[in-house]
Amino acid sequence: MIWRKNTNFAPTVQQFISYPSKVKDDQLQILLKANPSPLKLLQYFLDETMVEEIIHESAQYSETIRTSYPNSFKNFKPFEKEEFWAFIGLNLLMGVVKKPTLKSYWSTNSILTTPVFNETMSRHRFEQILRSLHMADNRFPSKNDRFWKFGKFYPKIIEKFQNALNPGKFLSVDETLVGFKGRLSFKQYIPSKRCRFGAKFFVLVDHDTKFVVKLLAYQGKNTKYAIQPAELGSGGAAAFSLINEFFGRNHVLVTDSWFSSPNFAAKLLENNTYLLGTVTKRRKNMPKMYGKLKKGEVETFCTDQILVERYIQFIRKQV
Repeated sequence: MIWRKNTNFAPTVQQFISYPSKVKDDQLQILLKANPSPLKLLQYFLDETMVEEIIHESAQYSETIRTSYPNSFKNFKPFEKEEFWAFIGLNLLMGVVKKPTLKSYWSTNSILTTPVFNETMSRHRFEQILRSLHMADNRFPSKNDRFWKFGKFYPKIIEKFQNALNPGKFLSVDETLVGFKGRLSFKQYIPSKRCRFGAKFFVLVDHDTKFVVKLLAYQGKNTKYAIQPAELGSGGAAAFSLINEFFGRNHVLVTDSWFSSPNFAAKLLENNTYLLGTVTKRRKNMPKMYGKLKKGEVETFCTDQILVERYIQFIRKQV
């Protein structure tokens, strides 16, 4: 929900309180005035309807597997809300207390032990919940949507984000990687990212609050762009798909060179939206640039709508 390299849910409340005029949902306004805990704020976005649907789909999946394979999920009891939140809490804690294997979190060895795991639930029960966890019915897959296993959860959580906040003037777009090393048909490898392997998302973020306004899941050829990539390139099509719902409000979209181009800037201007960012000189309709610049020189190219500046970026080396 909050765009941070080092995930820390605690500052989330302060981010909202600092910009009260941006909070759009009345229910969230009331919640923030009560100074909620991080859990209460998480439960606002991951509401009871979503949790009940996950519990229902998980119970249905475990029963289907048990019918086909009687020894699977033997003596399994479907989990309820309280146990679900305990499971989520332990997963979040695993990101803070890092150990080499799942089994080691329940170790009673004096060097490895973290008592809260054994006190919350047994390892066997945790693995049962982990194995049964489902968000959609496996009997009805979608050939055109690689994220169909998220069921209704994915669109609902995005809708929650959009209804919570009125974004400010400046919006940023970038790509992020949700780490995953298992089998996944659309798994990406991006060496510059910390986790390197995982599912890629394009993210639209409000500059002031660092709040995620919208997500677009990358699915290769099945990615649901709002415009054909041939027109603006893959990066431009992704950014256009994220910002198109906010056209006509004089937003400024901040991007890096992978997303921006003169064609994309012109497309945004047609919809009263502006572009600020870096761009490579190889992009289509970029002005011709010859020779090398000297230190301190700036070369400017412009039309009646678009301004491009060329300069040398110096990176100070730290000794």
